[in-house]
Amino acid sequence: MKLSALFGQRPGFGFVDDRGAPNAYATSDTLVPGTWGTVLYGATLFRQTLAAYDDGGMAVMAVMAHEFGHVAQFAYGLDRRLLQGQATVKRVELHADYLAGWYLGRRKAEQPELSVWAAGDMLAGIGDYAFFDWNHHGTPEERVAAAEAGFKLAGDGQADFDPAVERGLEFVLANA
Repeated sequence: MKLSALFGQRPGFGFVDDRGAPNAYATSDTLVPGTWGTVLYGATLFRQTLAAYDDGGMAVMAVMAHEFGHVAQFAYGLDRRLLQGQATVKRVELHADYLAGWYLGRRKAEQPELSVWAAGDMLAGIGDYAFFDWNHHGTPEERVAAAEAGFKLAGDGQADFDPAVERGLEFVLANA
């Protein structure tokens, strides 16, 4: 509910069988009546993330915020803008990481005792060096930098989503 409220999006949600290829993803397809877009979280990824980090679920929430970021990109038409002229999806992914960082920063501001270290560690762990692969999401360093920039924006007091989206675009276009 908090993700929906902060991101201004109400996608459907479901778990999918991701054995063999742990993953979560978002689509602009509406699979649940009364929603727009859908976030699908792989059951294997979910279990692995919960088992890997004793952080009250913040690493799981970072994945969710990243996927909600994609739903917002679809709703605003930003995915097309970020993909224009690109050989990979990296800019789209880094923008979603930026928004996930912003979400974590908002949560940390509300609850200073929350640890978000695991979320950054998890993002670093899923970075890649497949520079010439269409599915290149960004290096570990790029993914963490994008999330940290979004986190800092929230920590600096930017509580509204639309300006965070714009600042995220500026960050990605300047750095990716």
